[in-house]
Amino acid sequence: MNQKHLVTIAACFAANAAAAADLPSLKAPPPPPPPAFTWTGPYVGLSIGYGWANTNRIDGVALDPVFLAPTGVFWAANSPRANGVIGGVQVGYNYQINGTGIVLGLETDFLGSDIQGDTLVVGTPVTGTAVTPFAVTHHSLDWFGTVRGRVGYAIMPSLLIYGTGGFAYGQTSTNFAIGFSNGFFDGAFDRNTRTGWTAGAGVEWAFMPNLSLRLQYLYVDLGHDAFLLDGGGCRWGCKPPPVPPAVPVAPAAFISGQTGAQNQFHNVTVGLNYRFNLFGGGGPVAPAPVLGSY
Repeated sequence: MNQKHLVTIAACFAANAAAAADLPSLKAPPPPPPPAFTWTGPYVGLSIGYGWANTNRIDGVALDPVFLAPTGVFWAANSPRANGVIGGVQVGYNYQINGTGIVLGLETDFLGSDIQGDTLVVGTPVTGTAVTPFAVTHHSLDWFGTVRGRVGYAIMPSLLIYGTGGFAYGQTSTNFAIGFSNGFFDGAFDRNTRTGWTAGAGVEWAFMPNLSLRLQYLYVDLGHDAFLLDGGGCRWGCKPPPVPPAVPVAPAAFISGQTGAQNQFHNVTVGLNYRFNLFGGGGPVAPAPVLGSY
């Protein structure tokens, strides 16, 4: 092979290398950075927890059936230590201020409740007799809900601490049974839908792009009012007083300053939220397509 042939072969290799350099590359470009995580967006979730009520003073007095004056029979005791399981659903919306960890939100929830308790109140004997008054009460919170604002701060991109407060409502039920040891007793049932306020705090952790777990405490105050049980007529399970009674001990009314120990209560819940990433923040990042480069 002479020198002329070698030059020809070298020229062919150079031409082939130049042509190969012009072919499209199959190497994918680097993927774009994932979108920054954000708490902004709506969410729905489930919660379960435990609630317990404040103890409140229950004061009662039997009144004269004609003049409605106290007969001298009084009793007072703490209301029952009501407690029980609660659980329900929540719906809300968060907005994270751009470039900051500040998160504002609005949430409403609705929970069923098994918070309930009983108490027995025994009074002092009627003056000049051995007849003793008593009252038995059963209190329960049937359900409650709240509409609350939330203000929080993301101490880490996916870890949020917050305070919350707003409007509360719920249904309470109370059974009253009152009587005297000489055989008279009477009773009544009271059920009300009450309104009030709530306040609390919580912490929420987004452990997946669309799922977050939270722990929350709330104090709920549904207020109280006076309850009057008119004992002038027979209701469920009642007996007339002995005839003739030694003294007028049959009550015409029973007054309680607190109808339902569960009206002011605490609760702690664990919740699981599904977050709708409508704005892309914190959502899954699609793999980059394989594109040709020319």
